[in-house]
Formats: sequence, C-alpha cells, structure tokens
Amino acid sequence: MGTGTGDWAIDMGKLYRGAVIIGADLSPIQRRKEVSIDARSILSYDKVPVNVEWIMDDLELEWVDPILYHYIHCRNFGGSIKDWPRLIRQVHEGLEPGGWVEFHELSTDFTSDDETIGLNTGLAKLISVLNEACKKTGRILDPTPRLKDWIVEAGFSSVQQHNIKLPVGDWPENRQDKDIGVGVREYISDGLQGMTAVLVREELGWSEDKVEELCAQARATMSLHARLSIDYTIVIAQKAPEELGWSEDKVEELCAQARATMSLHARLSIDYTIVIAQKAPRDYPAA
Repeated sequence: MGTGTGDWAIDMGKLYRGAVIIGADLSPIQRRKEVSIDARSILSYDKVPVNVEWIMDDLELEWVDPILYHYIHCRNFGGSIKDWPRLIRQVHEGLEPGGWVEFHELSTDFTSDDETIGLNTGLAKLISVLNEACKKTGRILDPTPRLKDWIVEAGFSSVQQHNIKLPVGDWPENRQDKDIGVGVREYISDGLQGMTAVLVREELGWSEDKVEELCAQARATMSLHARLSIDYTIVIAQKAPEELGWSEDKVEELCAQARATMSLHARLSIDYTIVIAQKAPRDYPAA
C-alpha cells in the first residue's frame, strides 16, 4: 500500500520468487518493465522481477479486489488518510484468515536529548503548520498514538507494537547509528516539499515562497549538530485464523465426493516424496 517508487516491492519480489507482489499507489511513478533495443531500458527491466506488479488505486475508496492477500504492508501514510479505522477494517477484510499486516509510521514528536532544540524552531513551526492544514482536510498528521488501538478494534489478533528511537542527523558517535541518522534526515528533508507544497498552499493559502522558507528553516534545524531524535512506530498484527463454519452434513458431502472421485476406474496417481539425509560424519583428529 502506497508503494511509491516501488523499491520495497521490488526487494520483496527478489526475496520471495514464488510469491506475487502487488504494489498499489495513486501515482504511476514505479519502475516499468520495458524492453527495447536501448540497453538502459533492458537494464531497467531486469531491476523489476517478473513476480512484481503495479496497480493505480485510491486505497481510501471501497476495496473491490477479487482476491485475498497473505500479507499487506503500509508505510508512512501520516497526513494522507481521512478515515484510519475504515482503512484498517478494509485491510482486515482483504487478508486471508491467518494473514499478516505491518504498519510503519514516523511520529511528529521530535526530541532533543541535550535540549539543544527548543519549541521555537523551524522544525517545530513546520509540524504546527502541517497539523493545522491536516485538520482542515480531516486528516491526521501523526496516527502513531492511536494506531494500535484502531488495529485491535478492527478485529486483529497477535498485535505487536515496536517503538524505535531513530537519530536525525550525523550526531551519533557509533558508525551505524550515524549512517541511520543521516538517512533519516535526508528522507525527511527530501519529503518536505512534497508534503507541504499542496497541503499548506491549498488549505492555508500560503505562497510558494513562504512554504519554501518554512521548509528551509526546518532543514536548517535538522542540520544543526544537536541530539535530535524521532520515534518510529511499527505495528504488526494477524487476522485470526478462522474455521469455515461448515455444517457436518456439508463436510460429509464433500468427503463423499472425494471418495467417489477415487472410486472411478481412472488412471489416478499421486506423488509420494521420500527425503533421505545424513548428518556429516565428525572429523576426528589423527592419533
């Protein structure tokens, strides 16, 4: 859901060759499966596995998929959804019994461990303006405080929530955390223009220059050498496995049909698999 450029779906397609991966988004910005005499087009084809498909869809409309899914993945929908409970109910209905869903969402609560970032910063102003614009559209900028409750209310079981504190910027001393922090800062910085361009200009009537000035102030805040962090929430849940609810007579009828099939004088066969294996002999040191 909300596959964007499709990188995540492509990676899943490469990992699970036997599965069909469907990426859904409002915009057709994914890599295409095009082959031509141009070498670059052939290379771009190779990047998209044959088991990956793209569809254009508005996930807030009624779902009419004729199939049920084994797994649904949703990431960073904050500010995009008007009715989260309805969306989550549709996810529940769209899963096979026993299927899983995974939601990933960034909080909007930036914190600073050493209190070098105050409330009167470009970043804090940006969050305040985005919240104001979202309220006018009926959308929620930060769904993380209520996400788990909505998922439980939709009927999911085995609900697990994980809150991860991510650094923002290159301030961590640890090399891995520093790389994560730089990546998070770039991700947020790159997304500011797209998030504010339409929302703030249309709903609050801001000029393009005023919006860009606010984004620049927010980027400047994230570029400070401060211990800035943000919470990243992951919620994983399962649609409870269900019995089909058949009556005893219906079950017996199905079994009788199966027996009748096997009683036909037909050249019916079945494969029987045997797997034999040996634990490798232990190598003993020479005496």
